[in-house]
Amino acid sequence: MSKYINPDQSWMQGQAYRKGGGKGGGGGGQAGVSPEAIEMAKKGTFKPFTLTTSTGGAAGGPDGEFSTYLNDQLTGLQTGSYDAAGQLIPQVAGALGRDAAQFSFDSDVNATQQELFASQSALLADPFQQQNDALKSTLLGSGRMGLSVNGRNPDVFGLAQQQQGQLAQLGVTTRQQALAEQQQQYGIESGNFQANQAMEQQRSNNLLLGAQNMTGLGQSLSGQELAYFQAALAGEQARSGSYLGAAQVMAPPQQQKQKSGGKGIMGMIGTGVGAYFGGPQGAAMGGQIGSSLDG
Repeated sequence: MSKYINPDQSWMQGQAYRKGGGKGGGGGGQAGVSPEAIEMAKKGTFKPFTLTTSTGGAAGGPDGEFSTYLNDQLTGLQTGSYDAAGQLIPQVAGALGRDAAQFSFDSDVNATQQELFASQSALLADPFQQQNDALKSTLLGSGRMGLSVNGRNPDVFGLAQQQQGQLAQLGVTTRQQALAEQQQQYGIESGNFQANQAMEQQRSNNLLLGAQNMTGLGQSLSGQELAYFQAALAGEQARSGSYLGAAQVMAPPQQQKQKSGGKGIMGMIGTGVGAYFGGPQGAAMGGQIGSSLDG
């Protein structure tokens, strides 16, 4: 970082006049640097700078120190965004680090069928009893009650087979119903599981996005502070560069190879001017200023 040097102006001008034989002098030696060029070179040294806006500002000094700031509203917003991100990040870690959930479905189709069969077969108890009573009345009226074939009454046996066939068919029907209910229940529970998983994933994504947005907001405001400093520094560089450019224009052309600077602090000024502009012309100007000041 360049440092601000402000040598005594009257001494510098006296050196310039003496070296060049006075203003417009014809001393036969090297042409002197005009007081105007020296003044411009002096103004081209680094100066402290400040920048103030409605949202913040920046300041810098000659020793390399600088500071930036935001107004109270943006400072609160910056602090709040980083605080919010700090609160969200642990939740993001917890959501993303959890074990994958496993879907489980526990349904006993046999138990379901038994319940269905018991409830539906109970509905056949009264009809079966009515059939039995009607057959008994018929057999008594027809005199066939005592009929027996192979030790069984054929009419009673036939009715019993008919009723058992109905119960067997009911067993098949209730089995199909139990399987259908199980499949339906599986679809409901698996759908609920997938919906819950989607909600958990969405929650994780929202937490992550929120943490990123809050962090990004804080960083953008920090970047705004840096932009204030860069704008202020650019303004100071433009100011000093314009003076050094004017000093270069005012300096006499090179007549002979010059030293890159004198001794001591005045030589340092000439060397600094030459380094700023660079090239043969910058070196010539720096040598002229340094030689004129060093005397």
